Amino acid sequence: MKNRYFSLLLICCLLIGGGYSNYKELNGVAIVVAMGLDYLPQEKKYIMIAQIINPSAIASQTGSQGIPVISVVAKGRTISEAARLSSRKNSRTNIYSHVALVALGETLVKKKSVKYIFDVFERDSKIRVNVPVIIARNNSVFEVLNTIPTLDKIPAKSIYGKIHNTSISLGENSENEIREVISKISSKGREPTINGVSIENKNNTSESLANMENAKSSYPFINGTGIFKN
Repeated sequence: MKNRYFSLLLICCLLIGGGYSNYKELNGVAIVVAMGLDYLPQEKKYIMIAQIINPSAIASQTGSQGIPVISVVAKGRTISEAARLSSRKNSRTNIYSHVALVALGETLVKKKSVKYIFDVFERDSKIRVNVPVIIARNNSVFEVLNTIPTLDKIPAKSIYGKIHNTSISLGENSENEIREVISKISSKGREPTINGVSIENKNNTSESLANMENAKSSYPFINGTGIFKN
């Protein structure tokens, strides 16, 4: 009888304890809303940009006027290594489950295999594959992701909204997601397409709050579509 009670108690403890196995304090995590990837030929390294929400600036009740996002940049011999090394520059643990946009640099998609790039996303369970992907065209990935929008606080949200509007109003661009690109790469006779994004009115205040107060502010816009031969 005692053994039964002990077994029941042990099962209850395991069930209750299991709920806290992946528990993290909110003040100990950094929510990544956008990712940028590019390749540096001279250094033979990949560069990764993790764009993190700045909680104090987003919370409207605080009245804070700080930059809404913070970009952590890291380099590595592989994409995975760059992602790991980014932990050296951040006091909090990156959470990638809220990534809303992935931006690729022109050098990366020209110099490296598209299959390799998206194989990383397919194997990494931390990032959702139903996330829109773009190519930073005529501008660096950093510039595209860090241009402060005038209407939306989060650059990734602003870019996604423009892709959505363009796909509905003009029909020229579709909301290409990572999973769609992976599916086309894996299928013969299907060529993946990725939207291009550039910066209009690029200036010295693009990456600061002053851009919101500028009558001729900088802003990202949808600029063509990249087609990749499979």
